[in-house]
Amino acid sequence: MSSPREVAERALARHPLLQGLEPEVRARFLTDGEVVVYAPGEFLSREGDPSAFYWLLCSGSVRVFYASPEGFEVTVKIFAAPAAWAEMELLTGHAHIEDCVAVDRSVVVRVPKVPFEKLLQDSPKLMRNVLYDTCARFLIAAQHERALAFLPVEKRLANLLLTYVRMFGVPVEGGLGIRVKLSQSELANGLGVARRSIARTLTQWVKQGLLKKAGTSYVVRDLPGLAKFANQELVGIDWVAGSDIQTSKALGPRSRG
Repeated sequence: MSSPREVAERALARHPLLQGLEPEVRARFLTDGEVVVYAPGEFLSREGDPSAFYWLLCSGSVRVFYASPEGFEVTVKIFAAPAAWAEMELLTGHAHIEDCVAVDRSVVVRVPKVPFEKLLQDSPKLMRNVLYDTCARFLIAAQHERALAFLPVEKRLANLLLTYVRMFGVPVEGGLGIRVKLSQSELANGLGVARRSIARTLTQWVKQGLLKKAGTSYVVRDLPGLAKFANQELVGIDWVAGSDIQTSKALGPRSRG
């Protein structure tokens, strides 16, 4: 089995944020950074933590969310490797404004503030790559904010389920299974709505043959049918660095190749 550092080395060699960089600049991410492994459910950072690192996700996936004092957890982003984040907090000196937790076992490289700023200064190509990635995630956040304000629960739930299919969908008998735990309560928390609203909509979709419950998660039996309930213009909250923004509107699981 590969060590975390070996996983990180292979991932950084093809990480979209590092493409086009001189080999010596790319090598500094490992020499100046730290390889860290997080177990499923382990927090990478919490709201209010000092912003000390630029994070590069080399394997696995993480969920980013806002948590209320009452226990609601509104999911705002889901990242799958390769991904990167926290440049906004790091460069402005602001504390983390969200919580970030590992969904799968995740290997990350985290680069401290001063070396990261020096890398940006030394490499215009890296600065451009980071700028594009930041703009793409800002677009996702802006659309998500609008959806929270104006879209009905049914459309937001359909979009969220399509996000989970893209990120965690696997072919199973009868459709596409979502391989991570996904209860009604977790979906309600993810949207910041009451559980009864989610339960009512899911019951209707099960009756219509769009979904079926499978253990601790769901199987999507009719993907095009579910997509009809979604807002087709909304960019998904899932993001993989280097993607075309349209990828986060596609149906079906992402290519893992």
